[in-house]
Amino acid sequence: AAAAVAAYVPRDRKSVGLSTVFAAFNCGSAFGLALAGGVIAARGWPSVFTAFGGLGVMWAVAGFALLPEAAKRRKHERTPSTETREETNETKNEDRTGWLDAVLQTPRWLLGQLASLAWCHACVNFGFFQLQSWLPAYMSRDLGFTLGGSGLVAAVPWFVCAAASFFSGKYADAAIENGA
Repeated sequence: AAAAVAAYVPRDRKSVGLSTVFAAFNCGSAFGLALAGGVIAARGWPSVFTAFGGLGVMWAVAGFALLPEAAKRRKHERTPSTETREETNETKNEDRTGWLDAVLQTPRWLLGQLASLAWCHACVNFGFFQLQSWLPAYMSRDLGFTLGGSGLVAAVPWFVCAAASFFSGKYADAAIENGA
């Protein structure tokens, strides 16, 4: 999604474009939580996977159908540096290194940054898991909410994140336009 925003959204609207993508991601989580409890109560837990998987396939087909023709046909332009690199790799297989060699040749300062990034990613995913899986179950089991009610309440943080994401993009584009 970020690559599509970078390629197709005008420079002065990139923050709004990217924040809209993340807002939609958060809305998807919120709607999923809000609807899953009712679907489970009505049809059983396997139906959630069937229903949401079917919706996902329909969404993907519609998204591809609505994609501009230019985006469907876009070829990455080759630069002299990539052509040279590709030709070199095609003719000399000994230039290819394994993952261990790549790690050993990576500068130490970059390894620290990659480790920090991996740690941040793990923390974000743990929080995501807590809000998506544990919170509705906890509210249903320990606080007496119905399964559908717990999903609705657990969706609130995702809607707040979506609103914050969207408005932060608008603010960022305005700040950039004003010279910030």
